[in-house]
Amino acid sequence: MAVDKSCEGKVTTLECMECGYREVFTERQFKFTDGLGCNRCEGPVQPVITRSGEEVNNRRMKQKKISAGTLIITADVSDTIKGLKAVQREAKKTTASLKELEEQQKKHNTDVIIKTLSNLHNIPEEEIRKSDMKVVINKKDGDK
Repeated sequence: MAVDKSCEGKVTTLECMECGYREVFTERQFKFTDGLGCNRCEGPVQPVITRSGEEVNNRRMKQKKISAGTLIITADVSDTIKGLKAVQREAKKTTASLKELEEQQKKHNTDVIIKTLSNLHNIPEEEIRKSDMKVVINKKDGDK
């Protein structure tokens, strides 16, 4: 059996001696109520018998928020969606152009490398283009 007794369901009621306001605390909440005065008039309070059916209601509970009403917002975003789709199309075109530019740069860089190797090692450009550049260079350097 558990050593700690359950405090579930046990309640204590404090009643103001001046205005009669009643606060109902659970046993766990009541442990922290030393020195409390009335929540309404700050008068002295005393423990009283809790009435049957009296619900827990005190300052330690979260206050229920009262709604001020409902706000409905309607916005027409069809033009915005059309604009976003246009931006998407342009982004796709730009990406395609960048890929094409990258391919052209690779081809240009390859041409520059082939010309440089051809001039340095006296290898015909056609031979370098037909085979792997590493193999051609190593083959020529090994022959010397």
